Amino acid sequence: VTVMGDFSVSHADSNTRARTGRFFGVETPACTIPCRRGVPPHLTADLLTTVGGSPILQLPVGELQQHSHLLEQGGVHAVYSTGDVVTYASFCDPWIEGSVHSGDKALGLDTPSGREKVTFEQWKAACLQSKVNVVACYGEEIDATAGAKRNKRELERGLQWVNSAVADKVAPCVLANVQGGGSRRAQAAATAAKSNANGYRIGGLGFQETVEQRYQALQEVTHALPASKPRFLSCCGSPPEVLQAVMCGVDVVEAAYPMLLAQQGKALIMRIPTQDCSGMDQISPELRQGVQPSVSQPVPKRRKLGINQQLSQQGWPIMKCLDLSDIGFAKDYLPLMSDSCCAQYSRAYIHHLLNCKELLAYTILTMHNVKIYDAFFCAIRPPSQGRKRRRLCWAGTGNSIRSDTAAGLAAEVMRSEACCVR
Repeated sequence: VTVMGDFSVSHADSNTRARTGRFFGVETPACTIPCRRGVPPHLTADLLTTVGGSPILQLPVGELQQHSHLLEQGGVHAVYSTGDVVTYASFCDPWIEGSVHSGDKALGLDTPSGREKVTFEQWKAACLQSKVNVVACYGEEIDATAGAKRNKRELERGLQWVNSAVADKVAPCVLANVQGGGSRRAQAAATAAKSNANGYRIGGLGFQETVEQRYQALQEVTHALPASKPRFLSCCGSPPEVLQAVMCGVDVVEAAYPMLLAQQGKALIMRIPTQDCSGMDQISPELRQGVQPSVSQPVPKRRKLGINQQLSQQGWPIMKCLDLSDIGFAKDYLPLMSDSCCAQYSRAYIHHLLNCKELLAYTILTMHNVKIYDAFFCAIRPPSQGRKRRRLCWAGTGNSIRSDTAAGLAAEVMRSEACCVR
């Protein structure tokens, strides 16, 4: 058992870098839940407690900056009524693509109210006022296409910023940014490892890099980072992305995927019952190299792409889901899934709500998808004492996915034709 402050590693897979542990009392691997004003879109605080186990709420710093006059009254726990859950202030906004913009004296942040310039001192003040548990350090978002000059500048500034943030105790856990492309990312990881940071946020991904490029980047970064500190990954957070990240040694994934699907009127159809099963231990090629996207239909312009289409263009296997906006569900009176937390609502009713633009449709789909993701992460973790082994199934099929480890689970998920749209 490796312990570092509020993070501990209790088990490490011998064949991969997958590991389990606890972070501020939350079992890892885990995912964050992106929020607006302290709750996911279309959910309230009481509804969130019914669908998530022990969530890590992700709060964009740009929003905290706008609410600084309110946060002075007691931080996010008092203003947003978040209770005792773990709160994480991310510098990037998961709901806005490319939300961070470079600058010399201040960085630009896209917020729901427009773009704002935020200096390092303003960022520190917002973090101190919000009283969150975890913060991602102030810094630019550097992808693999950034030039050497920009990478060098960000490395130098980033090291100063994270050491200053830790010294000023802006939060109990401060994450250093690890970004860049090729050898520069390995250099950034080595620099971050020498800093006083309490953990690391692997960023600069999700910018059209291939599955193989991300796999190589994660392998290099996690090899260079200390094993005693937590590692966050900023990405969309689809199931294949999560499985790849977990096998590369990531502890927490910033996952907006279930909420983005809900906003597009789609429901995940994974079902994860608890049964005894046996597993295997290997990494599937699809999580190393990706799959060829389908070219049977013309690709629409990027602004019209759904989240699954964007992931497909990068080579990620796409999970099956129900598109409730489709006319085929107009007379489908079955529930989303028989054991769904929203089984009292039929597919036809949700289809009707979507056609009428009723917000209740998005509330139902968000609750369903978040609950599915909570069970999905429970299935990834190996069985602990008192917990039965889990078997991952896909609703509507007879195929079972049996595994005790993240690697075995990933291998069987990728091999199941029932779970992926090829």
